[in-house]
Amino acid sequence: MNAPAPGTLDPADIRRAAALLTHADPDGTNVAGVNVILLEARDAGRITELFLALCLVTYGIVPDLSTVAGKAGLSGIIAHHLALEPNGKPDHE
Repeated sequence: MNAPAPGTLDPADIRRAAALLTHADPDGTNVAGVNVILLEARDAGRITELFLALCLVTYGIVPDLSTVAGKAGLSGIIAHHLALEPNGKPDHE
């Protein structure tokens, strides 16, 4: 896996990413906590960095996502949910 360019992410980005994952736990989602993190990142002008940090943390915790099998699994999720979208295509196209 390629890491983001040096200097792209700072400690606050990683903290926000870990906090976002904590608040977004499917077993007990804290919507207010998610919103606090999103607003903090927005106010800091770091939405893209939050997303990159979220990916970095997720791939760090689940390194198998970067394997052939992991990528196939992600492709399967994409295909399954794409089929559920209206017209079977993303909204942006």
